[in-house]
Amino acid sequence: MNLQGHKTMMNKMIAGLLVAAALLAASFDASASTLSLVPSSNPVTVGQPLKLDVRIDGLAASDDLAAMDLMIDFDPLKLAFSSLSLGDGLGQLGVEAFDLGSGLVGNSVRLFELSFLDNLSFQNSSFVLATLSFDTLHSGTSSLGFSNVMLSDAWGNALVADTNGVTVGAVPEPASLLLVVGGLAALGLRRRSSR
Repeated sequence: MNLQGHKTMMNKMIAGLLVAAALLAASFDASASTLSLVPSSNPVTVGQPLKLDVRIDGLAASDDLAAMDLMIDFDPLKLAFSSLSLGDGLGQLGVEAFDLGSGLVGNSVRLFELSFLDNLSFQNSSFVLATLSFDTLHSGTSSLGFSNVMLSDAWGNALVADTNGVTVGAVPEPASLLLVVGGLAALGLRRRSSR
């Protein structure tokens, strides 16, 4: 085979590889769902509850979420888990969907729910999976994020989702802040008058 024949054969191989790569890329859903933690307010005052919605957004019309088992990790030095309420996106809890063990597990909150519905076409592309409540213990920032995420459809096929954690801030109570500022001012005046 001459040099021209090799070039033609190489061009055909490269074109074939490009077509295969394009077909492979097209077979992946570019619009993956996203799990997010959305605080009702940020920052929150120390001593006040922090409420977080656990949301799924961008659920494809061809995908129905029928089961979830995931962890939401938090810093126990800044936050104390208080409660959770599962949403109705997988069906009416206790009738069409069942809580299989949601709750506190170490420094994480587990959400573990299964739907027994075979038709989940009522699901929107975005909805709240659960609402979590934490007590804020100390001022500063605290990060919350997802781990061990498993989502599936009614047939047990895995669903892929990106995850977005959140960093929340806790600020001192205004009364406490005024006491600290007042105390520092009094110390300053006392020091000044003693000179």
